[in-house]
Amino acid sequence: LDGAGTPVAATVALRAIDEKLYAIDAAMDVDLLSSLYGDVGDGVVALGWSHGLARQDDGSGDTTGGGGDGERSDFRDTVLFRVVTTGADGRASVTFQLSDDLTSWRISAGALDQELQAGSSTTKIPVGLPFFAEATLAAEYLAGDRPVLRVRGYGAELDSGDDVAFTVSSSSLGMAATTVTAKAFRAASVPLPTLTVGTHTVRIAAVSGSGAGRHEDVLVRSITVVPTRAVGGHTAAGPLVDGFELVGGGTGFTTLVLTDAGRGRVVPTLLDMLHTGTGRGDAAIAASIARSVLRDGFGMSDDEIGSGDPVDLSAFQPSYGISLLPYASPDLELSALAALVDDPTIDRGAILSYLGESGEDDEDVTRERRIIALVGRAGLGQPVLDDLREAAAAPQLTPVERAWLLAITAAGIGDPLAADMDAYVASVPPADTLIDLQRALAARYWAERTPGADAAASLTVAGTTRRLEIRASSPVVVSLTPVQLRTATLSPAGGSVVVTTTWEAPLDPATLEAHGVSTFRRTVTPAGTIGLTDVVVVEYAVDFGEDGDLGCWRVTDFVPSGLVPIAGSARMWFDDEGNGTGVEGPWQVVGQRVDFCVSKGPDRPVDTLRYAARVVTPGTYAWESVAIQSTVVPTWGRVVPSMTVEVASE
Repeated sequence: LDGAGTPVAATVALRAIDEKLYAIDAAMDVDLLSSLYGDVGDGVVALGWSHGLARQDDGSGDTTGGGGDGERSDFRDTVLFRVVTTGADGRASVTFQLSDDLTSWRISAGALDQELQAGSSTTKIPVGLPFFAEATLAAEYLAGDRPVLRVRGYGAELDSGDDVAFTVSSSSLGMAATTVTAKAFRAASVPLPTLTVGTHTVRIAAVSGSGAGRHEDVLVRSITVVPTRAVGGHTAAGPLVDGFELVGGGTGFTTLVLTDAGRGRVVPTLLDMLHTGTGRGDAAIAASIARSVLRDGFGMSDDEIGSGDPVDLSAFQPSYGISLLPYASPDLELSALAALVDDPTIDRGAILSYLGESGEDDEDVTRERRIIALVGRAGLGQPVLDDLREAAAAPQLTPVERAWLLAITAAGIGDPLAADMDAYVASVPPADTLIDLQRALAARYWAERTPGADAAASLTVAGTTRRLEIRASSPVVVSLTPVQLRTATLSPAGGSVVVTTTWEAPLDPATLEAHGVSTFRRTVTPAGTIGLTDVVVVEYAVDFGEDGDLGCWRVTDFVPSGLVPIAGSARMWFDDEGNGTGVEGPWQVVGQRVDFCVSKGPDRPVDTLRYAARVVTPGTYAWESVAIQSTVVPTWGRVVPSMTVEVASE
């Protein structure tokens, strides 16, 4: 209906999402009117979503439907995303298949007509059964974990004194059928066998009553078991010459990316930047640039790029400028560089305001800061060319001032000098800072301005050889299993080729040197066995050494499978009076992963990191080793060894 209540033809976007995603802030409704009345910048440069919804043009969903013989095995959280057009009567009809989840589905609609009138609405569809079983399992476990499955029977046909029998089996785990009994609405516990790597299915059959009053329900749940979560990305690159040796590692795929040695010479640099895993704003923005250039400039798909989800850069823009560390004060140099980045999560208008203030004619503002602000304003499209020329003509420019005025510009205009400058910086990196963002910007300009050339390579695997044709516009991507990698050889077959090899492997603690951090300790409360209703508090105490003043130190913890981190853990913890305690919370929580970025303060050589977790399933679980690493010198750091935790069944 339009504003007067009259039916009208409109385009309507429909979504059906599990209500629980809204409860944990993993989904939100879209207000089209706010978007239409929002501020309009210089132009839309890109659109992106941190979490995509499954597109279902035929209503069938992104996985198979429920299992046969009454089994419930399809537990998708999104079952509809479709755009339809209503008729002149304002109506359209849509049919879609719900998953087997017993939940409340939120159906949301956003409509827009040709007059740019817009509106949004939601409704809910609750789904239930007269009798059903509920089983609590995590989606992912580590090899060697011993989870305890907890099952309950629910439904309007049950009374509190009714018995419910549960039969649990798993052929892939070698688990014979095991039957346990519990009263209605009460939990029964079934220990699973020691888990092995792979994807496994667990079948839970529930029965209550007999004869005409007999009720049944069958669940089939899938779990993934991995050898470790604590893996990091590794990259190796070099020109393809006779006698070239392939490298790789880990238990997963090793990916080969072959590009021409002209325009494609920056691909190794860009791929390496994706493995940042850091809480530094400059590295996160560099990874965003790298992902964008690889996708839009070289045509690589998200699967080929890999390396996880993009980082939300808004965490580094708490106010006007961009901060080096999450929620810190704005940094002029980083803000100026961020102004050159086309990322939709960066508020370019706010950066412009900050750069304008930083470049004002004030006796406290140095010439270097004015030049940096000018470069940033130029990146935002401001008319400052005359100001830049005047700055470049100033006498006795310092090396830093010249770098800002000239170095990135060389890449921007495609000057061959840029390649030599980048190669030099890569071989002789600064000892006390990161330059990923500067190199990412230069790589983007290089890819935009420099022509490529066709080339070819010859790949032999297990005695079979094939020719790989490399085009100037896009690389060739090949993934090899560990077995294939052992027999693979690669040789040139025409033109100049650069080979980038990427793989994931666990961190080797032996590669860390004990510099910068004197002590690194973990404390878990409660100590010993964890109860089902306990809130688990995890703390890491960091004692910095004299050489620990290197900016952000990265700490990444992977919570044991029986627990889940509470995403709402505050960044800063407070005492009973509401005063800050100086204890820092994580800057990012994704799944089982908890990320911290901690730095040595001038009067704070000791820091405490803290987060909270809750219990998902009882059992015995591995808590993997945790490292603190310098983001400037990655070989500096310390490790907290792995341990085993027990979560009680009752």
